[in-house]
Amino acid sequence: PRQYSNVYAFGSLLVWGTEEQKQKFLAPMLRGEKLNWQRLTEPHSGADLADVQGKAVRDGDDWLLTGENVFISCYGDEDWYPGVMVTDPDAPRHRNLGFFMVPNHVPGIEVKPMDLLPGHGQKNIIMDNVRVPADHMIGGDHQGWQVMQTLLEAEHGGRGRAFPRDEVTDNLVAYVKEAKQPNSSHVGSDPLVQQATMDSVLESHVQGLMLRHTYWMYQNHEEMRGESNLANVHGRESGLRTAKRVREVMGMYAFLGTRDPGAPFEGRNEVAQRSAAGQRHAGGSTNIAKVILAR
Repeated sequence: PRQYSNVYAFGSLLVWGTEEQKQKFLAPMLRGEKLNWQRLTEPHSGADLADVQGKAVRDGDDWLLTGENVFISCYGDEDWYPGVMVTDPDAPRHRNLGFFMVPNHVPGIEVKPMDLLPGHGQKNIIMDNVRVPADHMIGGDHQGWQVMQTLLEAEHGGRGRAFPRDEVTDNLVAYVKEAKQPNSSHVGSDPLVQQATMDSVLESHVQGLMLRHTYWMYQNHEEMRGESNLANVHGRESGLRTAKRVREVMGMYAFLGTRDPGAPFEGRNEVAQRSAAGQRHAGGSTNIAKVILAR
């Protein structure tokens, strides 16, 4: 079986896919035979995901797809890249899109690495007349936005987590317990360090409660209102606050990377510093998440 596949498109396939499409796309992903990663952001649009310029043009029984996506947090060897393309340029916004399972490793598609701050391997996906069969469209040729909304519900935290873990806070607690100052006293003997560490522990506990509650609602088919996005917003903002506390407590050691033999926790704290900044924009900006929460 393949190592990892993003699960966000599973809901779209379950809700909108035909039985044949479920067998073609969903079943091999569940068996670990195929991988996928969603295409969301286009270069010009930022967080406005409905402002799509990528085009899908009908050609006999197939579709020809031309467009570009950026900041795609994939590995580059996925089998499919699900996302929307404009199928009817004359139709109104939100009714002009189709949702396609775009295959990788076919003529016309190029996946290029992007060198960005978080360092998570974001990619730039370029499509130039990529030919896909008609059954690669999930839903109707004007239902792409609705299909995408099903995907975004999971992207915005709709499933929660049964066993959330906050490695950054765990590492901070371990460092405070074990590290010593130049005078041989423990770092954790400082009341300010104790306060900063406890603030992160409490926020991590609150985040865990939110994620478990959302997971319980998801498993019990409870109607969600703002629960998933509440955990989403809190997780982004508390992650930034914890990253700041790590810098304050660990000082220069928080910036030692994975290749530095003196880095605490094999440099994972430095990775977390960059990741926390990038999480403010993952799956839409924090302000977008707040708007969704308010609605």
